[in-house]
Amino acid sequence: MASLRLLLPLLGALAAPGPAQDAPPIFRLLPRETIAALGVEGAPAVKAAFEESIYGRLWAEKEVKTWLAPLVGLWDRGMEEMKGEVGFTVADLWDTMEGGVAVAILDLVHREGSEDPGLSIGVVADLGGRKDRFESLLEKALEKAKEAGEVSRAEEEYRGTKIQVLRPSEAPEEGEEEARMRFAFVGSAFVSCASNLKEDRLESLLDRAQGREEESSILRSERFRQAAAKAGRGSLFAYGDLERVWKVVRGSGDPDGEEKAKALGVFDLHAVAFSLGFGKEGTRAAGYLGGARSGLFSLAQMPTGEFRTASLAPADAASFSAYRIELKKIWDLILRMATEFEGEEGEARREIEATEKEFGFSIGEDLLASFGDEVALFAGRPDPEEADVFAAEDPESAMLSGITRATILFGLRRAEKLEGYLETLLKKAGLGATLKTEEYQGRRIHSLMAFMVPLSYAVAGDTLVLGFAPERVQEVLRRIEKPDTPSLKESERFLQALAPLPKPRASVSYANAEASLEEMEGAFKMLAGMVSSVRIDVHEGGEKGPTPPFDVAALFEKFPAAALKRHWKRDSASTLVPDGDGILWVSLGP
Repeated sequence: MASLRLLLPLLGALAAPGPAQDAPPIFRLLPRETIAALGVEGAPAVKAAFEESIYGRLWAEKEVKTWLAPLVGLWDRGMEEMKGEVGFTVADLWDTMEGGVAVAILDLVHREGSEDPGLSIGVVADLGGRKDRFESLLEKALEKAKEAGEVSRAEEEYRGTKIQVLRPSEAPEEGEEEARMRFAFVGSAFVSCASNLKEDRLESLLDRAQGREEESSILRSERFRQAAAKAGRGSLFAYGDLERVWKVVRGSGDPDGEEKAKALGVFDLHAVAFSLGFGKEGTRAAGYLGGARSGLFSLAQMPTGEFRTASLAPADAASFSAYRIELKKIWDLILRMATEFEGEEGEARREIEATEKEFGFSIGEDLLASFGDEVALFAGRPDPEEADVFAAEDPESAMLSGITRATILFGLRRAEKLEGYLETLLKKAGLGATLKTEEYQGRRIHSLMAFMVPLSYAVAGDTLVLGFAPERVQEVLRRIEKPDTPSLKESERFLQALAPLPKPRASVSYANAEASLEEMEGAFKMLAGMVSSVRIDVHEGGEKGPTPPFDVAALFEKFPAAALKRHWKRDSASTLVPDGDGILWVSLGP
């Protein structure tokens, strides 16, 4: 028995949850009750990761530096002004963050009779060997503020640590709490708290910086641990405890708005997290929304599985996106929301019933029930000989240039009456009338002009094919007729891009590097045309005379495509993964 008693503390320690490993280490200083936080790893680590990434390699290119010179010039002028005002620049400050920095909302309180909430904002940083440099920069800024009569300064003490207290020189308005900022240094750590509440959380931050109260750290919060594990490690990490936010929102005195938010499922959302990381192997971004399972957010719990529509896209497709979306489920949710917001006798439901009576079929039980749970869109490579119906010289029309390469696919459950439903919908809903119907390999292709946009579609077995040109529909019909034709599903590039993505997948998106570059180049050309007359006056003048206006169009026109082509070699892919309690999005790119 004596041996057992000795073992119990050890067993308890082994069973206790350890700290989360997916957030920057600086998060350990934040309290368990933190409402929201944004953290960044230390400057040396971020700098090294960035330099290894494609973006760092591009930044080192002479062509890219020349292209960005106007923007860098704007930044440099802004930094010169900042240095004149506070004595240092953002870059100076960033270089002192050797071990990472985090900014957090520690308290959020609804205050009766005030539109502004009460809040405490904490800043924690691990300065490493740059602590003296940071302290020097801070003192410069505080001395300038004191000389200008903006702040007053006092000193307190907590467990042997000196606390500096800053208050605005102007007294608070009647009925308002006095705002203040308190900060201290503990070894290489800087901790501060700005608040307009009677009490703030600085002592709590100091306890963990001094090695106490580790169990009260946010890293011990199960909710935080789960969100951090879902989003994964990154140079940048953001987190929000939505349940704590809702406690404030639900006391704001708007019962009608609260009921609607409840019906939409907003109050069931309990956490959000985001991470971003650079590296030699590419860029990873991920977002997690915990509690996305009710109301409108129930749509996040999509079916998962393989995407057969990839077999209908050509092997050299520029991009491909597929989603498992149940259209009837969305429709039913819309009807339910209409009932929630308008009552049983809602006008929207009556209008829908009248429309269905005119159509002669039910939108949900007939039309949408004909569709399966897979929707996909892909864009083929451009054909130089194929005319683009949207091509035009004016920039606004150019926004649609290239859309004729796109094809949309819908998986079907029952297609027997779908063509009839669609014909009725197009005519009676005023979407457009069929201009012609042609036979192609035993299938009928219908072409029409809807909202001044040419559309073609065909039903082929368990697939509805929709394209912006008949050629796009024909391409898919040929693939359906000969399923052994090389397709994206067998493309090694496509499979390699998707392989690292987590499962089970409710969506997949893919874009090859060449297509991404073409889209970027086209987008910059379009933007150049749209802002061709825009000039920004960034400086009123000075001893050296006024700075020339910044030419936005010139920047877009000089897009360094050649430099990007030398480095932009990796395809991009992303996915959505529902887990029953939330939804995870992961994107992997260059």
